Amino acid sequence: MSERDQVALGFLRQQVKDLEAIQSQAMNAVNAVLAKEQFQKWKRHVLTSLAEKVGSGYAKRLWKDWFETAFPGGDMYEELADDIDMCLRQLKKLTKEIETQGLQEETPPDT
Repeated sequence: MSERDQVALGFLRQQVKDLEAIQSQAMNAVNAVLAKEQFQKWKRHVLTSLAEKVGSGYAKRLWKDWFETAFPGGDMYEELADDIDMCLRQLKKLTKEIETQGLQEETPPDT
């Protein structure tokens, strides 16, 4: 495994840990709107860093899912929980992908 792969995996693992912490805080938040705004800000930050540390193709793939997919629902807490769960699944999937295949030089195919 290359050094670049190891850096990318370290970054992704840290984001999973951070998101798990956000998940527990969000479910106990008094203000769901504020929690959602903070989560949206976290997603933008992670995608910017992901483009730099892992690759722009990976960031573009996640951007599409993270910002162009809506979770309709009546309860904002449930909507936030679903969004966080989706992001966690995708970060873990990307981590496994890089562990098994290494970083791709070209833009990875949409999956």
